[in-house]
Amino acid sequence: MGLLPNHRFTPRVEELLARLGSAVAFAEARDLLRLVLGVRVSEATLRQRTYAAGEAALAVEQAALARALAAPGTAAAPPDVAQLSVDATKVPLVGGGWTDVKLAAFAEVVPGGPDKAGRRTADAVRLSYVARWEVAGQFGQTISLEAQRRGLDEARVVVSPNDGAEWIQGNLDLVAPQAVRILDFPHAAEHLGAVAALVYGEGTAEARAWASAQRRALHDGGPTALLAALAACQARGPCAAAPPGPDGLAPAAALDREVAYFAKRAAQLDYPAFRARGYPIGSGIAESGHKVVVGPRFKGAGQHWADHHLNPLLVLRCASCNDRWGEVWPALWAEQCRQGRAARRLAQQTRRAARRVPLPSPPPAPRAPAPAPPARPKRVVAGRPTAAHPWRTFRFGAALRPGR
Repeated sequence: MGLLPNHRFTPRVEELLARLGSAVAFAEARDLLRLVLGVRVSEATLRQRTYAAGEAALAVEQAALARALAAPGTAAAPPDVAQLSVDATKVPLVGGGWTDVKLAAFAEVVPGGPDKAGRRTADAVRLSYVARWEVAGQFGQTISLEAQRRGLDEARVVVSPNDGAEWIQGNLDLVAPQAVRILDFPHAAEHLGAVAALVYGEGTAEARAWASAQRRALHDGGPTALLAALAACQARGPCAAAPPGPDGLAPAAALDREVAYFAKRAAQLDYPAFRARGYPIGSGIAESGHKVVVGPRFKGAGQHWADHHLNPLLVLRCASCNDRWGEVWPALWAEQCRQGRAARRLAQQTRRAARRVPLPSPPPAPRAPAPAPPARPKRVVAGRPTAAHPWRTFRFGAALRPGR
């Protein structure tokens, strides 16, 4: 039946355990399994089997990544225009803390219908995701496997609209250095609002009017007019009622930082040219990816996670959301069987080693008694010296000459 060692579930039930456990809360997955198949399993067992499947999936992905890095392949049908957007979202941890889960969204960009103003739009299709809890540098290498699958190296153009985070740019340097980098327009608008609050006062009509005018100018005219307007704001300085920056910066320093934010990313602000080429100017596929991959499973009411449980569930979530579950499961199941056999062999070796009790060493052989010393001949008998007396054996005179 292909059962794992010491397990009672068939491969089909094991597959449903993992898929349900990665899609909904473990208690709900337990109830669904009982309702659909009549299989009764405890919540603890379902949780343990889901995490085991996730660990196997991580091992399979790591092996595939090693092969891809050693011998890069090519995609069967690379897109003409590919999109890669990267973002992070917060996930609650056990103990009340929060951590960042990083997500990369891949898509093929195709022409869309005209908007209300008759302008050209772009649609993102064939979406796929990679999500992990890991440091930024490692995440860049992790997503390189999906980048090969999606043919980013073979695509005519790769566009990458993102927010202004530096770690995202580092990932792009590794995975898609040729990408056309675009500052996500809603993030740019958010920073314009911060500038307006510093210069004209938070919530004032003048601040709203300035921010609205600059958003339109940036969207329709590009960065040149905006940079001039920002330089004028910097020369004017913050207003008396300007709020401090979010990290406690003085208003003048916060204004300088906002102006530098736009100046550093001037090449990423040419929205009219991007739209004319049919490129997206927003990172919505990454932000919606959080709602598709991360939110439904990791942000439920009352849910808190141990950090080492995040990646096993994330890799299963991505396999499901990418519509690759049927492709992934056979390799995942083979890895679980391999791990099960290895664990069983190790347990057998441990038991056998415990039974190998060393035999006690034999007692030492008894030592033979030392031989008695030879009897000493008597030297004097009846007052007369015997042949053993020194006088009888003493040689002198002619007896000492050679030949005697």
